[in-house]
Amino acid sequence: MSFSFAWYASSNNLFIDTLVLDVATDMDFYISTSSELSSFNKTELDNNHLNKVKKFKPVSSMFRSTWEDNKEDKPIFYEHIPNLVKSDYTPYLEKANWGYFTQDLYFYTDANVYVTLDMTQFVVEENDGLNALAVERLHSKYPEYSPEQIEERLKTIKNCVRISILDPDSENYSYHIIDPYKTNEPVLLGGRQDLDKTKFYDYYSVYGSEEKYEIIYGEVNHRENAVYAPAEDDITTTTGELTSFNSQTDAHVQAFKRSESLANGLEIKEEETLSRGEVEDKIQIPVKAYTPKRFVLSIYMEGWDEDCINAHMGGSFNVNLKFKIARGWN
Repeated sequence: MSFSFAWYASSNNLFIDTLVLDVATDMDFYISTSSELSSFNKTELDNNHLNKVKKFKPVSSMFRSTWEDNKEDKPIFYEHIPNLVKSDYTPYLEKANWGYFTQDLYFYTDANVYVTLDMTQFVVEENDGLNALAVERLHSKYPEYSPEQIEERLKTIKNCVRISILDPDSENYSYHIIDPYKTNEPVLLGGRQDLDKTKFYDYYSVYGSEEKYEIIYGEVNHRENAVYAPAEDDITTTTGELTSFNSQTDAHVQAFKRSESLANGLEIKEEETLSRGEVEDKIQIPVKAYTPKRFVLSIYMEGWDEDCINAHMGGSFNVNLKFKIARGWN
């Protein structure tokens, strides 16, 4: 396999082309990137007002409870270091400090209200115009894939995009993640992967032994219940295109058996997200009259979503979020 287009996303050409935030109501309702009262003169923010993201890369909401329980005032996203394990053979985990959009934002109104997203105006979609230009460039580099195949791959970018909103107020602390294209199939925040792009699932060698086991990345509990297949003398191949989620087991490596491990008591955390239909009921941000209300908006690629592969190289997407008054309060 000579074509890297299917490997795990880490492209510096993936970006938000258009990000627009606006508010709609008859009353005085403003949005700003500052808590200064003089800044509350806009009802819309676009790319010119918001933080820039030079590169997007896969990060994850795994282990979110570790910072939510402490009521941190910013969300923390994590990533694994490929092929690196601790002395107990669990993988190293790092806080991701780049590769996603995040920004403090502020509401200001002249009444006590709850604010939510207007889902009739909610847009997370691929940018067809810029993606068409990317198709031409990628086809010349990878002629083994037709322009139509490349175009279809770029369209899947939206499936792994997540929008999160944190209300850091200690009295109303809440954090919600929106999966705009959520399906009935849960996203498991753990498992084996080929993060090192070697065409084999990552593995470790047991110290002082010839035994080798595939690494189980992610938010996984009761690892002692993991089940492995006996090592084979030859490479265990797979069907379909090689990606970080669909790779091969190297010779003399014991392969992680997910289904058997789950049945044996191993636990893999499921991603906690809202579908489009749940957002307006679940996200209700309380805003006190004439008082700037801080919240944190983040946009990222969920690395454990199986659509998160390098099929997105060169791709771009648009996000348009509109906030509205849900109801008043006394």
